[in-house]
Amino acid sequence: MLSHKSNSLLYITRTGFSFFSKDFQNGLVLNVSDEIIKDLEIISKVKLREQIELFLTQNKIQPTKAVVVLSDDILFSKFVTVDLVQQEKEIRDFLDEVPFDYEDLVCKLKKDSEKVSVVATNSDLYLTIKNILESKDWCIEMVVPDVGEIPNSTNWQDILTKALGLKQCNFLTNKKNNGDFLNSASTGSHHGRFLAIGAVIFLLAIAMLFLVVYFK
Repeated sequence: MLSHKSNSLLYITRTGFSFFSKDFQNGLVLNVSDEIIKDLEIISKVKLREQIELFLTQNKIQPTKAVVVLSDDILFSKFVTVDLVQQEKEIRDFLDEVPFDYEDLVCKLKKDSEKVSVVATNSDLYLTIKNILESKDWCIEMVVPDVGEIPNSTNWQDILTKALGLKQCNFLTNKKNNGDFLNSASTGSHHGRFLAIGAVIFLLAIAMLFLVVYFK
C-alpha cells in the first residue's frame, strides 16, 4: 500500500532520470540513448517503456508515491515583469521562441522573492514517463520545475521538501491562477501569426491584380 505522503524523488534530465527514496539513498540513474530521447523529443515510446520497465525490475523498485522534478536543462525560462498587462505580452513573446509544438507546450509562473519567471517545457516528455510509471502502480503527486540543486545522497530529501512547496508550479494542474497562461498566451500568439499570414496573402493578391490590369 502506498504512503499518503510522497517519499520518493524522480529527477528528469535530458538523458534520462535519477531516482531517490529511503531504500535508494544514493540514487539510481537511468540513462537513455539518442535513439529514444533526442532534443527533448521522444523518438521511441516503446523503447522508453522497455528501458523503464527493465530499470524497475533489475533494481527491484516497488511502486511508490513520488514527486517529479524537471532539471534545468529541459526547461526554458525567462524573467518577466510583475505588471500583469505587460507580463502577458512578454509571456506570449517568450512562448513564440520555445521550440515545441503548441499541443505539447506547457508553462507556469514561478515566483522567487520579488522576481517572477515564466518556465516552459515539453509536456510529452514527463507525461510519457509518468504514464509508464503509473501503469506500474506508481503515484506521481506533482511535476515541478528545477529548485536550483542537483539531487544527491545528502540533499535529495531537502529537494523533495522544496519541491512539495512548489504546488503553484505543478505542471499537472491547468489552473490559470496557478501560473498557467499557456492558453491565453499561445492563442494570442497564434492569432497574431494568422493575421500576419493573411495580410501577406492579401498584399500578394493586390499586387497580382495590379500586374494583370497593368499589362492587359
